[in-house]
Amino acid sequence: MTVSFQPGLSGPPVSLASGEAVSLVPHSLDAERFLLGALLLSESALDKAAGIVTGNDFYKPLHGNLFDILVQLRKEGKPLDPAVITAAFGSSDRGVTVSWIRSLSVDVPTFRNAEYYARIVAATALRRRIFETATAIAHLAYDPARNCEDVLNEAEQLIYNLRFAWDSRIGEGGWFRTLVPAVRAALDNPAPARTSTGFSELDGYLVGGFGPGDLVLLAARPGVGKSTLALQFAVHAARIHGPVFFFSLEMTPTSLMERLFAAQGKVPHDRVRSRTIGQSDRRGLDQAAAELAALPLWLDNKAATVTEIGAHCRRLAREEGPPSLVVIDYLQLLRPERANASRYEQVTGLSREVKLLAVDLGVPILALSQLNRASEHRSDQTPVLANLRDSGSLEQDADTVLLLYPRSGDAQNPPSGTASSLATLAIAKNRHGPIASVPVLFIRRQCQFSEQGYSH
Repeated sequence: MTVSFQPGLSGPPVSLASGEAVSLVPHSLDAERFLLGALLLSESALDKAAGIVTGNDFYKPLHGNLFDILVQLRKEGKPLDPAVITAAFGSSDRGVTVSWIRSLSVDVPTFRNAEYYARIVAATALRRRIFETATAIAHLAYDPARNCEDVLNEAEQLIYNLRFAWDSRIGEGGWFRTLVPAVRAALDNPAPARTSTGFSELDGYLVGGFGPGDLVLLAARPGVGKSTLALQFAVHAARIHGPVFFFSLEMTPTSLMERLFAAQGKVPHDRVRSRTIGQSDRRGLDQAAAELAALPLWLDNKAATVTEIGAHCRRLAREEGPPSLVVIDYLQLLRPERANASRYEQVTGLSREVKLLAVDLGVPILALSQLNRASEHRSDQTPVLANLRDSGSLEQDADTVLLLYPRSGDAQNPPSGTASSLATLAIAKNRHGPIASVPVLFIRRQCQFSEQGYSH
């Protein structure tokens, strides 16, 4: 049995020694015939094969159609009899006869090799799809109307789609008799690393911080300090856990850096912005510069779609190592793939895409979000999950939802001598722990939050 490269089908042209260009597509008709013959002999073999291949994986359409019919008959509890199978085809394919179906089971060496044949069929199908993807990328590269950045992003997305589809077939799962001992053994080892926030009380409720693959929403009304708090989370994660990728669709890297200098140098942000810096401020800013320059923190304001953010993350991960945290500021500013959909549908799609990206990267993504005005009409102005703006799917897709809001009456009466106010960071959804509230102090002039400085 061999894997052939058949000329004459669509695929990238390959130059042979003779100089002739020919398209080569990998396949194995032997493996396909032997697999189908084995399935006719053993229903248990069909059950195993159905978890490895689909009808679309077969090189010969007739073989794929037969496989799909066998699976359907098995679901319906009907016998895998040549006469029943022929009747299931109907008049759709005149080449299907009882004698042809019987010949498949006669030719197969043994049905016990069904899984082996199925994996060959799946592997050759993957190779054909790689050829198709490479051809699509070549067409992108030849299109003069597209700029290089768009071509790179689309090419990377095509490769990612291929990888995601393949990985989905070999994902985790299995019988309890296999999973139980494996998970029990893992429980004696340290828990998977989580990205702490720098706020001890918050980390306690989050079982150590943000978990790998988690989508964490940080939502607030404008001007409450959500970007400041996200930056603070990012700096802490970069200092303690490793690289952090921060994507801002609202502010430039310079504006973000000015906030970081104010926070790390303990210098009022308005003096940093206006450049009215005294001698004592310079010492703080110099120290902040030395500390910030050593942090593995990437700031970006060019990526505008989830696809672009994913492409940047994968490239940066290859260059700098896997991130401990990805931040998106903020989710509603991302450009949706479906421009003609309703706003609700667009944000629903964005929410799902960001969650899938977190799972694919295996890192937590902190996505900032707006709250609607409804919370301002309550007597205590306390927001709830229903106040997440534009889509109810945000609440469903997120593993953790943090709602940041001023404490009633405190924003109008900050502590004496400071430009600070008390705020509440509410854990409104927590897939891994309890619902709770963490009081914090917003030191507005220094662009910093603190859990110190006042009693609870």
